[in-house]
Amino acid sequence: MSNDEKNYTKLDVVSGKSYFICQCGQSAKYPLCDGSHKNTSFSPEKYVASADTSVSVCGCNDLKTVVCNCA
Repeated sequence: MSNDEKNYTKLDVVSGKSYFICQCGQSAKYPLCDGSHKNTSFSPEKYVASADTSVSVCGCNDLKTVVCNCA
């Protein structure tokens, strides 16, 4: 898969802070959860940053992990 075909979003994170990552794809604040998953079978994934950095949030719909390994 080429870089053009990969689907991920960069998210700047702060060490020690928790982030709730959208898994339903409906959030207006994507990649962060805004509660749009209510009344669905989806739940956000909690991610706790271990450093001040940028992470790649997976958007390839494989529901793997928050940090995308295809980025």
